[in-house]
Amino acid sequence: KLVEVLMWEGAPMPLDTTLPMGSYLAVVDQDGFIPTRYPIFISRNRNWTGEVQLYRKEEIPQGFLLVHSGPFQVGKRGVASLSFLPAGVLELPSFLTAQHPVLCGEYLEFLNSLPAEEARQRVPRDTEGPYWTYTPPHSSPLGGEEKGEGWILKWPTTRTTKLPWDWHPMQPVVGVSWHDASAYCAWRSVRDAISYNLPTEEQWEKAARGTDGREYPWGDAKETKFCNCGKANTDNRVLLSVSQIPEDDTSPCGVKDMAGGVREWTDTTKKRGDELSAVTRGGSWDQSLEYAALPFRNGWSASRTFQNTGFRLVINLINPAP
Repeated sequence: KLVEVLMWEGAPMPLDTTLPMGSYLAVVDQDGFIPTRYPIFISRNRNWTGEVQLYRKEEIPQGFLLVHSGPFQVGKRGVASLSFLPAGVLELPSFLTAQHPVLCGEYLEFLNSLPAEEARQRVPRDTEGPYWTYTPPHSSPLGGEEKGEGWILKWPTTRTTKLPWDWHPMQPVVGVSWHDASAYCAWRSVRDAISYNLPTEEQWEKAARGTDGREYPWGDAKETKFCNCGKANTDNRVLLSVSQIPEDDTSPCGVKDMAGGVREWTDTTKKRGDELSAVTRGGSWDQSLEYAALPFRNGWSASRTFQNTGFRLVINLINPAP
């Protein structure tokens, strides 16, 4: 409803004003710092008190956004079901989230850094086999052995079934298990000297919904055209590159592709005997809008892979803003 653009020099300037009940978005900007989005939800007879921490460009890794600390609405009111978290208000410390899910090009770099046997175990796949093609080392016409390209973004010619697209580096990766996603986090943490994690489902929900408990990133309207999700009575279901994602699929925190695109593994897990299960959140290219509703959750074996499931990264701040 409202965008407050706060600009100041020197000491922080408090915003003390009376607002009617509703959902608001404050955009806070200051020279030398990254503009930050700060969602606010005013419920009945409530005051909102919050502190906005600003960061310089060099303090936030490229492709990441700040999700501020503070309260947010969680779950689905009036519904008691394991498909949703219990309805209520939670508080989380500040964290950084990737604006997009991990992309095929990014995962390919990880895959080709691994020993050959581990790479074969972690390549995107289904029960028929790998989604991508391996090019083995080959002999040079001049003699000796040359290193091949390794894994490439191309469907294997031996497959009898394929998903309805050619692979592109800017597509979100799918066909990976929770264990694969965790291994990617560990590898990239070493590469970048930054501690990456999968988001908890609470972190995922706040990044997707902001503070007001909205049903979709754009609000409560049921609009299939607003995200990359399956549409009724059409065979034109494909996984779009992130540059093609509808702009409406942007959360109040500025995070992209939370309703459509790919369902995402989270770091919320449960162990039963020797079996580890993990929660997935979000809708996907091949599911209806019902499953794109942001409160919706599901749980799967952490070893399974799906044609519609990928993941995104978060960075838990060591000294989060209050």
